[in-house]
Amino acid sequence: MIVDPAALLDAVVTAAEQNPALADRLRALLAPAVNVEPVAIYQRVSDYAARIGVSKRTGWSLVAAGMPTIGAGRYRRVDVARADEWLRARSQTDDAIERRARADASRAGRKATA
Repeated sequence: MIVDPAALLDAVVTAAEQNPALADRLRALLAPAVNVEPVAIYQRVSDYAARIGVSKRTGWSLVAAGMPTIGAGRYRRVDVARADEWLRARSQTDDAIERRARADASRAGRKATA
């Protein structure tokens, strides 16, 4: 027997509207599937800093370093998607700079002991 999914859903909705116990049971079953955290598009600098695990002061330092934001002063908000991408790119750059600095320091240390 082939069942039309739209007709089946319509029947379930109608039954849930008529039977509050069924509606509660459906809510309990579907809650984990539809419980989605809202995604912030813009956040205050302090909230974004807490989200990425740094201090508020470090958050403002990142803004000064060029992290994507909108607004000014107290009303400045971090563009979350662009800031996440900016941090990923910055992290890769910072890692490369750190590796180069460590290699240079190692060479300098070997020259000093030689």
